[in-house]
Amino acid sequence: MIGGGLADVAGAASVAVKVMRGKHCDAILAAAEEEKVDLVVIGKHRSVTELDVFRGSTGERTVRFGTRPVLMIKQDTLQPYHRILVGIDFSPSARAAL
Repeated sequence: MIGGGLADVAGAASVAVKVMRGKHCDAILAAAEEEKVDLVVIGKHRSVTELDVFRGSTGERTVRFGTRPVLMIKQDTLQPYHRILVGIDFSPSARAAL
């Protein structure tokens, strides 16, 4: 679903495709900083492997080492999101996220 297919899914949102080389997590984090994104959305695509137990999945490493907010999607949606729960601790960064 590269190129035009992404625009169809995104609706009115602006879509850009960027292909990078390197380790997945490093490439995602570099692109997030370079593009100054407000939110990184990443899918959880595989079950835990032995390697993930020690170093974490790409999504987990993106959350742990990144400086941008990350939304990890665990499964396909069955219907559009209408109600969303946001857990916060009222810290300055949590307040800014709202």
